[in-house]
Amino acid sequence: MKCPRCKKCFKKIISYKISWKKIKPLMGKMSDEDIAKRFNISRGFVSEKRREFKIPVYKGPTSSKEKTLEKNKHLLGKLSDREISKLLGMSNATVCRYRNSLGISSPYPFYGKLGNDIYKYKYDVNKVLPYLGKKPDNHIAKEFNIAVNTIRRYRHKYEIKPYNNGIRSLIEKNKHLLGTISDKELATKLGVTLTVVYRARKRFDIPSYRYKELKKNKQKLQKLLERR
Repeated sequence: MKCPRCKKCFKKIISYKISWKKIKPLMGKMSDEDIAKRFNISRGFVSEKRREFKIPVYKGPTSSKEKTLEKNKHLLGKLSDREISKLLGMSNATVCRYRNSLGISSPYPFYGKLGNDIYKYKYDVNKVLPYLGKKPDNHIAKEFNIAVNTIRRYRHKYEIKPYNNGIRSLIEKNKHLLGTISDKELATKLGVTLTVVYRARKRFDIPSYRYKELKKNKQKLQKLLERR
């Protein structure tokens, strides 16, 4: 005779105490977790018995969020995922996943491809389209209160070149001046910001004017010391 503390014996003792006649009709109609909670038994034990009875797994909503979405299924496809998530108090991604699992299309055609920011403020994509390539991406983003990356992705999608205000061509024409005078002086001379000159110099891998001057002074000092 085996010890009553043995796992196999313990399972047999529990199985005799539980009335499977009440539990069996619920299997496949409820999740194993919900059955386990209702009858105060382990989930693994319920799953094992369900496999013994050859009952398929419950495929309906299991979590509390999925059950909430099941009740409010009529809202999917009519309101945006963001609006539904705010109403039901859950994340936007949860609503989006559940909507996709049911094969319901979004009320917005580009939703989830270009980012959610473009629909956060209910702006139509056609309003943003005329400004792409005609204004800097960051200016459009500020105007429509949309993330810069969303604007950039949208511009790449339609193969629109970035806005060119002539600064790049101006820098290329005056490339020979980079490093010959200080960045501040050159920025004032060309009528651009100090950052534009600094980035252009770094792009062409040109050392700064100050660095060149220091290098010259060091060489002069070395020559003077050699003479002495």
